[in-house]
Amino acid sequence: MAILVEAMARELEHLAMEVKALQVGAAYRVMEAMVKAEFVAICSFSDVAFTHLYSDWMPFYP
Repeated sequence: MAILVEAMARELEHLAMEVKALQVGAAYRVMEAMVKAEFVAICSFSDVAFTHLYSDWMPFYP
């Protein structure tokens, strides 16, 4: 009986480690998506700001 309990405890620890790894992976993917979205927003804003600021004296700016 004690061996069975020990085996079940080891299995639960293993499952807990797997769940923790999945949580870390999900958190990493969320953080990666947020960084990508922020980068796109910054690039879009800087492009719009550059076009707006310099369009007056750069008439041939595409």
